[in-house]
Amino acid sequence: MNFNNLEEIGHKERARQGKYKRRIFCCTSTACHSAGAGQVHTTLDQAVAACMGDEHEAEVVKTGCMGLCSSGPLVRVDEKGKDPVLYGNITPDLAMHIAWADPRYAAREDVPASVIQEESAVIRAQYKDSGKPDKVVDKIVTGKVEKFYKQACFLEQSFVKDPERAVIECVKAAVAKLGENIQVKR
Repeated sequence: MNFNNLEEIGHKERARQGKYKRRIFCCTSTACHSAGAGQVHTTLDQAVAACMGDEHEAEVVKTGCMGLCSSGPLVRVDEKGKDPVLYGNITPDLAMHIAWADPRYAAREDVPASVIQEESAVIRAQYKDSGKPDKVVDKIVTGKVEKFYKQACFLEQSFVKDPERAVIECVKAAVAKLGENIQVKR
């Protein structure tokens, strides 16, 4: 094996990885593994296989230590054109939700102001010539931005296994049951 062989292998691997729109990394280091990463990885694999029709839509990858061992199991989602999102203390149920629901942000606080301004401007433009009073348009914009948060933010999405509840409600229930301070952060 020489440098050219390694370079060729690297090129082929980067080309293979580039086919995927989403890459979901599951930390399987010792600390994460002892916290349940094996079940989380299996759940991610199954969920991605079930919900992704195109074989190049997503890939689940076992990875080594991500450096936040006390927050394991850790899952990082890399999606083309988006910032990576890191989730800690992931259970198999939350892993399934991450794979199925495709959240863009962990929480409302993570959404950049520029994204909300852009969303608001697009919505406002749709109602520009509608003849509706400004106060009505303002309420429509507020309602549609709230809907955006519920679609884009992990904690505000309807939980895949119980659509009547938001993920944050499931997290709060787990906190009450376990007596642990569970936080979902970016």
